[in-house]
Amino acid sequence: MVDTKSTFQFTVNPAQAVEFITEALFAGLVPMMTSSPGTGKSQIVKKIAKNLNLELIDIRLSQMESSDLNGLPRFTSDGKAEFVPFNTFPIESTPLPAGKDGWLIFLNFRASV
Repeated sequence: MVDTKSTFQFTVNPAQAVEFITEALFAGLVPMMTSSPGTGKSQIVKKIAKNLNLELIDIRLSQMESSDLNGLPRFTSDGKAEFVPFNTFPIESTPLPAGKDGWLIFLNFRASV
């Protein structure tokens, strides 16, 4: 069982970041990469997507509203509310993109200082 409360923080160069993040993905973990703006995070993720033949979904969270992620609300026939998601993220029934083995979702955010 994986201890989901453990975090590891260390400094790496871009090549090491590609290697470590790839290993984390294959281990079923969700990596988090932090760095100052302009240090190459997007390029690292693009490299990983290319290496693994994945379609990259690059989401800039600082430019989105919560409804952009949840979808828009609607009422069902029984009077309950549900969200209708946008097609930003693949779901189980979404076919793989042509020539790709899956998706890599990059949630890019800029933390407030």
